[in-house]
Amino acid sequence: MKMKSKVFTVISAFVFLAALVVFSAVTVRTVRAQSLQDAKQQQLLLLSYVYDFILNNYVDEVDSEKLYEGAMKGMLEALGDPYSSYLSAAEVKDLSKNTAVGEFGGIGVTIQKLPPQWLNEKSELTDGYVTIISPMAGTPGYKAGLHAGDFITHVDGESVIPWTANEAVERMTGKPGTKVTLTILRNKTNVFDVEITRAMIKTPTVESADLFDYGYIRLIQWTPMLLDDFKKAVTEQLDAGVKGLIIDVRNNPGGLLDSVCDVTDLFLSDGVIVSTKGRIPRSMTVYNATADDDLIPEDLPVAVLINKGSASASEIFAGAMKDSGRAVIIGETSFGKGSVQEALSLGEDGFKLTTAKYFTPSGESIDKTGVKPDIEVTEPEMTEEELEAVGVLLKENLIESFVEENPKASEAEIDEYVNTLQTEKEIGLSDRILRRLIRNAVFRRMDFPPAYDYDYDLQLQKAVEILNEAVQ
Repeated sequence: MKMKSKVFTVISAFVFLAALVVFSAVTVRTVRAQSLQDAKQQQLLLLSYVYDFILNNYVDEVDSEKLYEGAMKGMLEALGDPYSSYLSAAEVKDLSKNTAVGEFGGIGVTIQKLPPQWLNEKSELTDGYVTIISPMAGTPGYKAGLHAGDFITHVDGESVIPWTANEAVERMTGKPGTKVTLTILRNKTNVFDVEITRAMIKTPTVESADLFDYGYIRLIQWTPMLLDDFKKAVTEQLDAGVKGLIIDVRNNPGGLLDSVCDVTDLFLSDGVIVSTKGRIPRSMTVYNATADDDLIPEDLPVAVLINKGSASASEIFAGAMKDSGRAVIIGETSFGKGSVQEALSLGEDGFKLTTAKYFTPSGESIDKTGVKPDIEVTEPEMTEEELEAVGVLLKENLIESFVEENPKASEAEIDEYVNTLQTEKEIGLSDRILRRLIRNAVFRRMDFPPAYDYDYDLQLQKAVEILNEAVQ
């Protein structure tokens, strides 16, 4: 009997364990979900505890507002996303004003800055710097000769590496008429300082000009006013009888999604313009073209120019025009800013958060890859010797000083100075490079520079060549 009792006990134990396993399988999902919820609650309680403990126990009096801002900044920076960030009350006000009216104070450059916590022992030195996406034409930054792809290493002698993008913007903006000194790293070899006088920046939208038998239209930034300005420019060009259009979005850093969709819709009668995808339902959106507007004839040849300074909305435009076959895309691969940010208000302050990514009509992601042109055209890369020669020009201010002393120099005077640079100064650069540098310096000093410089613009030359073939 004792033996049977032991056997029965063992069998009962196995039955109990089997039942426990079945019960666990049924409830494990619920328990895991509850554990995650409990962990979140515990984390929130710990954050609150640390916040209160610091306020009450830190050796010096603590400004609760600074502590709150620090916590908010740290939480958003922990995402490792350069486009998600905390916005102070002043930044919220500036963002609202800039989006609405296209005006702001500063030097007129669009920048990107990797969050400090992205940097590690494997990072390149330049990863900690501020990258200039593009300078806006006619602004102090443009006139100072800043280029897309330049790195800002210091602002008024202070390193930018510890700063966020918003902090870098704050240091570069200020009252019109005041000065700021930027230390620039160009081509990863040339380092030089540029002193810039801040100004009230009024962002233009469109610049238009005739180019042989074609209409040249440069889209500067995608603001609420761009659609009307673009329609006006297109109407003028069509009334003049142009045989095709060249749409230039080089160094256009982007802007409003509605703006780019409205302009793209003028070229397309149906199909997808762009789609967005994210984790939340409202981030899953498809923007389709309609046949509501017949301003631009469907058979009118179109070429679109892009470069590494074409970002965000400009990439949406180029991607839609490319995938639909409506235009030939010429230039170099665009910047690769293909994410959607929502700006949320928390009262006076707020934050920006990436909630989705952009996809072209063919389903390609723009983010970090950019839009590749149908026809790649780039300036020939300089050799190390040529880069060193450009460095000498920058450090000794040889181009700018000549233009300042000879603002209306004749072709003969320019030829003579080019020869002087090559022989007396031993600057090892070709006539073409030196003449283009001089021409660019002249244009930067003009209040209203020419819309294009055809003689030295290889991408524009290719666009004309392609349109000539299309209309034959």
